[in-house]
Amino acid sequence: MRSASEVIISIEAGILGGSVSIRTAGRLFSYSGGADSSPKAELLLPKIDDLMHKAAASPKDVTQIIVSAGPGSFTGIRIGIATALGFANAVGATLRKIPLLPAMASAADGVVCSSVPVGRGMFASQIFDVAVDSIAQLKPAFLHSSIDELQPTIDDLKVGHLVSLKGVHQGPAMAEVVEIDNLAEQLILAASDPRILESEPIFLSKPGNV
Repeated sequence: MRSASEVIISIEAGILGGSVSIRTAGRLFSYSGGADSSPKAELLLPKIDDLMHKAAASPKDVTQIIVSAGPGSFTGIRIGIATALGFANAVGATLRKIPLLPAMASAADGVVCSSVPVGRGMFASQIFDVAVDSIAQLKPAFLHSSIDELQPTIDDLKVGHLVSLKGVHQGPAMAEVVEIDNLAEQLILAASDPRILESEPIFLSKPGNV
């Protein structure tokens, strides 16, 4: 069956088991991999196909594919972008690479810390000042190994909200936790936000000073 409206596909493959989301006719159809799974290309494509069937959507209706630019697992980011690029080329859709941490920050306001697990016991975090008309970086993305390492930055910059993937962080006492169920869904929402610009892939290789 051919869908009556445009279809947008979102892929996030750099965090834990990855996630995929499809939006069509104002509805979202989503999948999240478990923490013990890995977002391999041969697994992502069947999940996209499954969601397309659930949405009664046709590849011909796909107008835009959104993919996380990172940060996250190096391999996962590359897999996500390669999968998105291949799919976009196959169906003639526009490809957009959206930075994950600003996309997450858009779920809150004020001084916001976005934080995600990137593998090997490390987390990537970034601090923003989120206003109605802008999302300004207060501290560049950095790596750290625990919430305890993040706490001094939370305190120094007077962070009001910690945005994280659901179930990952126990928030610091000084920050209200905003949990995101599905990162691919958040990327779809952020892609239409004029405050968030597209980005080249973001690879963090060295822990910064928190």
